[in-house]
Amino acid sequence: MEIYYKYDTATGAIINERGFPPGQLPPDAAVTLPAGVGYVRKPTAGSAQSQYIDTATGEVLDRPEMLVTVDADTADADGVDEVIISGIPLDTLVSAAVPEGVVAELVNDGVVEIASDLAGEGTVTLEHPLYMAKEITVTFV
Repeated sequence: MEIYYKYDTATGAIINERGFPPGQLPPDAAVTLPAGVGYVRKPTAGSAQSQYIDTATGEVLDRPEMLVTVDADTADADGVDEVIISGIPLDTLVSAAVPEGVVAELVNDGVVEIASDLAGEGTVTLEHPLYMAKEITVTFV
């Protein structure tokens, strides 16, 4: 069985992986690929969660850790005091599960500010197709 990654040719994000008998191409690769979709053979090491495809070369690469700066992991629960996360890569989906609920936004300026009116713990998740996902725990007191 040969394993292939199906990926988004614009971002390099891996959509899924599937196995096929040796020498057999993935079914839709044998005809015409849908626009924006590509296939590449999966290397023996790694996983769809830890890798992406370099769209210029078609090479499978390991996702690096997302290096961001968090100014503090605790803030006052007054709706004004903020936890500021900076150094976020462009087009990163940031989801903040704070005591009030969940908020998600696509960050394009590299910075997100998170505040809460309610005391409690929250989780901020950063997802980008070229980086390992990152979770940051924040506390509002």
